[in-house]
Amino acid sequence: MSVCAEILKGFDLECDGVFYKKYYQNIILINRADLNEVVINSSFTNNNITFNLKGGKTGYLFRSTENGGIINAEFSKSTKKGINYYEHKLEMPITGIDENAKTMLKQLDNSDYFGVVHFKDGTIEVHGFNYGLKTENYNYTPQGLGGAVLSLVSKYPEYDPPYVYVSDTPVADFNALFAGLPDFINGDFNDDFNNDFDIIGA
Repeated sequence: MSVCAEILKGFDLECDGVFYKKYYQNIILINRADLNEVVINSSFTNNNITFNLKGGKTGYLFRSTENGGIINAEFSKSTKKGINYYEHKLEMPITGIDENAKTMLKQLDNSDYFGVVHFKDGTIEVHGFNYGLKTENYNYTPQGLGGAVLSLVSKYPEYDPPYVYVSDTPVADFNALFAGLPDFINGDFNDDFNNDFDIIGA
């Protein structure tokens, strides 16, 4: 296994870790076909993303009660032939026995989408961006559990952990379901994976 990075910073769990324990019980799912512009900064010092959607497109909110902890987000790492892979996973409930619930399940089972969660420290985290998410096998039991808690996992292993979404107004973008965000690649943009591009008129 080749060594091509070095430790550049520490992590204080007592100070830094406590704020990341909770997130709002909301997930936004976004169709990958609705993406317009994307910039990913992925290196040993960056792991973030900026994106916007095509005109008239939006993300779709799945909300649970803040009193519970049904919505979860996590990822796991594995290594194959010296290459690190990351599997992203979101958990969320679907309930009901009507046609709306059944068609919702069919959409989740067959669509190409990624997910976004909002941590209570203000961090917006993006799961399954590069290859999308899929539902794991599930049992739907409306008479007992009221439905099912679905696990949405990476369709294929990702090369990066979940990205941190960055913008001038990340929480406002999340609350707007990422709809109507302005274009940002309209200047002299370079592809060196830095966010030092020039915006015309800025």
